[in-house]
Amino acid sequence: MIDKLYWIGFLMIFIACKDQNTRIEELIQEKLAAQQKQFTDEKNLECDKRIQEKLEQYADSILIVLSKKIKYDSLTIPYDSIRPEKPEIEFPEYTKPEKQKGE
Repeated sequence: MIDKLYWIGFLMIFIACKDQNTRIEELIQEKLAAQQKQFTDEKNLECDKRIQEKLEQYADSILIVLSKKIKYDSLTIPYDSIRPEKPEIEFPEYTKPEKQKGE
């Protein structure tokens, strides 16, 4: 009888230890998953911050170029492309006078 109780006790301890091992493995996996999620979240935030900074720099450079162009346009006189370079005037009744030879 004592031998049976001994074996039953041994089996219960063994099963309890096995349950603890599986529970420890589950806790390790949960902790690992939480650390992985935290790491990826931090990297995503860092990446978003870098992208935002690059976009702001790009927008600033565009605004600088546009403001310089506006400033230059306000200082120069624009070329009037509608007005012809040389006007074409015709006088139908006009005849060119002849040169008089030496007097």
